[in-house]
Amino acid sequence: MTDVLDLPLVVPRYRSAAYSAGTLAGVGAGLFPSAATALRASVPVEHELRPGPDVDIYETSYRSYLKVEEQLAAIDSPSH
Repeated sequence: MTDVLDLPLVVPRYRSAAYSAGTLAGVGAGLFPSAATALRASVPVEHELRPGPDVDIYETSYRSYLKVEEQLAAIDSPSH
């Protein structure tokens, strides 16, 4: 997933829906200005995954997909 998105992925120590719900309740109660701030302040990180060397492969493939999609849309347009 990190390679596809070209973004790091943080794996929390606690993977409980209740823990996350409590954290977001803190946002709703005004204890934190945003969900991102609340999560950074209250959810301990177990480890972080970083994009690997395959990032370029996914970017190249995505660009190819966009070109094909554009060509297919032109063929499928009502003006044809």
